[in-house]
Amino acid sequence: MFHNKKWVCNNPNKEKVKELSVEMGISPILAAVLVNKGIETALEGERFLYPRLGHLYDPFLMPDMEVSVERIIHALDRRERICIYGDYDVDGITSVSFLMRLLKAAGADAYFYIPGRMEEGYGLNAQAVREIQREGAGLLITVDCGIASYDEVALCSQYGMDVIVTDHHLCQDRLPPALGAINPRRSDSEYPFPDLAGVGVAYKLGCALETALQSRGKPIGQSSGTSVCDSMLDLVALGTIADIVPLVGENRVLASLGLKQMANTTNTGLNALIKVAGIADGRINAGQVAFGLAPRLNAAGRLADSKKGVRLLLEEDWETALVVAKEMDAQNRERQAVESRIFEQAVETADKRAGDCFLVLASECWHPGVIGIAASRIVEKYNKPAVLFSINGDEARGSARSIPGLDLYRLLSKCRHYYKSFGGHRQAAGLTIATVHLEAFTGEINKAARQALEGLETREIIKADADLTGVPITLEDAQQLRLLEPCGCGNPSALFVKRRVEIKSAKRVGRQRDHLKLLAAEGDGKFDCIAFRWRETGLPAAGLTPDIMFSPEVNNWLGRRDLQLVLRDIKDLSMEEAFLRGWFESLVGLYYHGMVLSEAGLDLAGVKIQRTDSGLSLVRELFLKSTGNLLMLNGYLEVLDAVSMLSLHPNTETVFGRLEGYSAEKNLVVVHPFSFEGMDKCKGTLCFFAKSMLPAQLRAIAGMKGIRRTMLVEEDRQSLKEEFLDLIPDREALAAVYRLFKRRDGLSLQEMIGLTNKRRISPAQTVLAVEGLKSAGLIEERDCGLFLLPAPKNKVKLREIPTFKMVKAVAGAAGDCFNAVKKSIFDI
Repeated sequence: MFHNKKWVCNNPNKEKVKELSVEMGISPILAAVLVNKGIETALEGERFLYPRLGHLYDPFLMPDMEVSVERIIHALDRRERICIYGDYDVDGITSVSFLMRLLKAAGADAYFYIPGRMEEGYGLNAQAVREIQREGAGLLITVDCGIASYDEVALCSQYGMDVIVTDHHLCQDRLPPALGAINPRRSDSEYPFPDLAGVGVAYKLGCALETALQSRGKPIGQSSGTSVCDSMLDLVALGTIADIVPLVGENRVLASLGLKQMANTTNTGLNALIKVAGIADGRINAGQVAFGLAPRLNAAGRLADSKKGVRLLLEEDWETALVVAKEMDAQNRERQAVESRIFEQAVETADKRAGDCFLVLASECWHPGVIGIAASRIVEKYNKPAVLFSINGDEARGSARSIPGLDLYRLLSKCRHYYKSFGGHRQAAGLTIATVHLEAFTGEINKAARQALEGLETREIIKADADLTGVPITLEDAQQLRLLEPCGCGNPSALFVKRRVEIKSAKRVGRQRDHLKLLAAEGDGKFDCIAFRWRETGLPAAGLTPDIMFSPEVNNWLGRRDLQLVLRDIKDLSMEEAFLRGWFESLVGLYYHGMVLSEAGLDLAGVKIQRTDSGLSLVRELFLKSTGNLLMLNGYLEVLDAVSMLSLHPNTETVFGRLEGYSAEKNLVVVHPFSFEGMDKCKGTLCFFAKSMLPAQLRAIAGMKGIRRTMLVEEDRQSLKEEFLDLIPDREALAAVYRLFKRRDGLSLQEMIGLTNKRRISPAQTVLAVEGLKSAGLIEERDCGLFLLPAPKNKVKLREIPTFKMVKAVAGAAGDCFNAVKKSIFDI
């Protein structure tokens, strides 16, 4: 809970949403998601929600497709031996399996070669070329690799082998000297969709071959009316989803139709894998492929035999397939155990390097096939870029992962002089380094990272499609949202926000007790929530009112179909120490900077008076339409509401006490303003609430004659006096906090907030209690936590505690100021 993520919420055009909803006969919630994806007409919506094979492009638009197909037909006619060479990941495994099945159905003498991950590494290699030549192959077809293998392809030519490269990775400065280089990313390609997975490119080659043979009266398979390629869309979907390519365009068509086929697959090996993965019959989604099937196929290549995955997907005997699938399941569990051990050991080391901004962790005990997954978890835990090295003698093999916003490849390139080998992209990289250079590399990469990270937004950004606070969600809404599947890279699941929902109960569920189940309420409605893989040690307490980001889903359980909100993130400003400290320190600033001092007469001439039922809604609309605006406000609950709502917009920031970082390009929420320097430079509108201002704040606003000023007058007409007074802890609450310090010294403020929340003491009351005890000389705060001081000789009187007197002064000033505004200036 309370993850360090930045939330951003889209706000689709309401008129476009309404129009699309009516035109397509879909819910406004689904229509909002489509509008966010740039879909504004029913025709575009129908094409997106209901993908068909007819939406695919002609495979002969790809460069070298025709010459490659002719060469394969020539090999078929001559019964020439064909070798299919593929990568060891799921994309490569499915690509090889697809072409093997197709060519075998066409009568080819075909076999496959998968390089060992540890022994040979990625791509075509000279040793493999020589072995393939000895096997008597006259034609070599690469899948999911080969576009960068210039020298190896040239070696094939020397041995008299023709090569057809099919790949989807970025092309190098020169193409390999192959008979055909089929890649939608070629600079001379006119193919409309460049983002196919390797298996997608293999599928295109298969479709072109099948079409060519059909036109010559040589259909593949028993019936000329049945497409062999289309009967294997389950394999295409498996590889496409596993390779994390964007699930849009052709990939969406292939994945969507393939998933439907996968639910009733005729592929014996795939069926066995689905069974051992525990996926229920009837419906398979992209998440089950990515987290259930793909890891099991990958595990064999990471720890043992890379060829096992292909053998499984080619197997026709059920009993044999089940044995192999169970072996892969066991290897996946072994991989998970290895990964967990590596992660735990890496955490121990990382905790000792808290000052590093780039984590470099190494061990002789770490398996090189698993360090990449562990590196991803380290990055997630510490929100820092990291590289994990597996040391083997005088050489260390590393796998690096990045944080959002940081170009990892560019950063690591600054230390290229240390590497024996290096490759990657913005978010992930692999490198090999001499073990003796690890210490020097660690220092240099941290120096470079410190410069690169300066001023960079490194938090993960998660985007919601709409703020549904106060909007009912139904089971029908969740069912309609299923039309957006398959979801994943490029087509994320629909996410929504609800603010300040109330937690009624929380418990752990699942076999490993690693999921969180909540019952939450909003108004009169209640709804079930689930957070998968809940890694926090504690549970959210009943009574908390967090914001949630979620995806509405249909929960099928024991024959029942119910609405369930799957939580992507939870955050609660009231529980965040940084927010609470900023809130309290600026509250103190109000008192010590004289904001509570009254003077006769208030001149608010030129200030626009805006009567409204919801001032925040008006501010929200203003912030959405323009930038350079300011919102000034005091209080606690109102501040929580405002920051919770307005921080969802990417151009809005919150500051405490004084104007910091003002720019006409963004909007600012200023909490408890006590310094007004720079506010007269406001290019937009300065907004404030009549009910929450203090005397000196109004005088400062009155003096800003050159800017637009709007005072929001809400119909409830209540000042913040009672709210401030309610925040002061009573004797019982103060005693409860004091007793906690007696039991345990060194508590942090965050720990104290968690402990008191279980006693139904609000976070704001806890902060005031702690600060009150500090001001009374009963506790002190050190760098390592909060500590009890010796009890004073004289009894401390609650009403004499300086912190509480200060809050009472602010409360009184807020009440007097609002009364003065009502009585002296406006007839409210």
